[in-house]
Amino acid sequence: MLVRLAGSFFAELSDFCNGMKNENYLSIINSIEDYAVFATDLQGIITTWNSGAANVLGYEEAEIIGKNASIFFTNEDKIKGKPEQELAIAASSGKAVDERNHVKKDGSVFWGSGLVFPLYDASSEHVGYTKVMRDLSERKNAEQAVIEARDYFKNIVDTVREPLIVLSENFIIDSANKSFYDLFKVNKKDVAGISIFNIDQGHWDDPRLKTLLDETADKGESFNDFELRYDSPKTGRRLLLCNARRISGAKSKRLLILLAIEDVTDKRTLEQQRNDFIGIASHELKTPVTSIKAYCEIIQQQLLSAGHEKLAQMAGKMQVQIGKLNTLIGDLLDATKIEVSKLQFKNEIFSFNQVIDEVVEAARAANPLIEIVKETTSTVYIYGDQTRTGQVLHNLLNNAIKYSPGARQVIVKTSSADGFVTCCVQDFGLGIPKENQERIFERFYRLTGDGRETYPGLGLGLYIASEIINLQGGKMWVESEPGKGSSFYFSLPLNNDNAL
Repeated sequence: MLVRLAGSFFAELSDFCNGMKNENYLSIINSIEDYAVFATDLQGIITTWNSGAANVLGYEEAEIIGKNASIFFTNEDKIKGKPEQELAIAASSGKAVDERNHVKKDGSVFWGSGLVFPLYDASSEHVGYTKVMRDLSERKNAEQAVIEARDYFKNIVDTVREPLIVLSENFIIDSANKSFYDLFKVNKKDVAGISIFNIDQGHWDDPRLKTLLDETADKGESFNDFELRYDSPKTGRRLLLCNARRISGAKSKRLLILLAIEDVTDKRTLEQQRNDFIGIASHELKTPVTSIKAYCEIIQQQLLSAGHEKLAQMAGKMQVQIGKLNTLIGDLLDATKIEVSKLQFKNEIFSFNQVIDEVVEAARAANPLIEIVKETTSTVYIYGDQTRTGQVLHNLLNNAIKYSPGARQVIVKTSSADGFVTCCVQDFGLGIPKENQERIFERFYRLTGDGRETYPGLGLGLYIASEIINLQGGKMWVESEPGKGSSFYFSLPLNNDNAL
């Protein structure tokens, strides 16, 4: 901007600075309040001063005329001879660009940007210099803030252990962090200016990934946890989770996409090994446990027949514990089957109310001290697995009773609307903190604190229950308040053709 002002304006300005008493020139110069405009003689002594110079540098005309312009330079620049160099460059080249720190009257330092031109009289004799300067501290600070923010972001990206790539137009690799280069065994020079789909001999060229990136570029739609099976001689077979988000600024038209990559190969291998172990161990345990339970029943009957009632009672308690062990084994088997999508369903049309009645009656018989209130709607039918649905309700009732020490009532309610039947199991027990409610349906997740450590379990019941409901086209959720109890809900689609 300052350079553009240096044409005809400075030709007229030089006349003013040579001492012409033209009121028009004086008016023009003094109207420029954001620019310091002043002239000096050949030694740098200030001879003219506009109102803008007073605003920028803090000196009034009367107190600065006759002083050397080097007063505006920092001590460091004075020692280096910068004031004299600036005048010498202007004299020899016709212009000197001056961008550096300057000093105001109050001693404060600011970033000033300006130009210095030589002044000539009517006979073309060099008589002094004209300087135009503007305070650009705000712009300098903003530029510095951008640089610092960019460096800060770069340092963060470089320290992230997961590979990160920034893609520009046509999915050209704009930048990447060290983890990316290390994982895929490429150098920065190997990928600079190349589309991600062309690096590593095209091993990234997956049509599904390209479609997702196209949608991110065109519509700004991010995607998460896209599984990419990557097979390259450099890396071997890898399973990658890809997440992408458009990061171009609101004022910038440049397209940038941040692609984050997580190598989950080893993690998935370990998960598979764990699932295999749990599945095999659970299956192998189920047969002997079932046999033990059968033998225990025979022993109990024989003890009763022989009149050994106390021993028979002990055998009965053994059966209860064996039953609990059998339930845990069943949960492990179900959880493993869910993970590998092998949980079997026997779907049929059945009465939802009948399932409620049977499970509630069984719970009442097993817990005679607990009042289980049943509030059901008119008979409805659903299409699904009757046994699995009963398993869900049985789990919710057991939990309601287990986590309600001292409470004497549990309520089971049903309702139907908008093509779904909803069941609610409400207890008046410990309750669940808000921050734990979203995780309560995770596999192996168990709440701790408030005496919960004393309750047995693997943290699989709610996980299995929610998966059974999800696989039947329904959903499960919880509403709870610590100290006041919990309400667990699940909904399933109605079989409207058979509803009564």
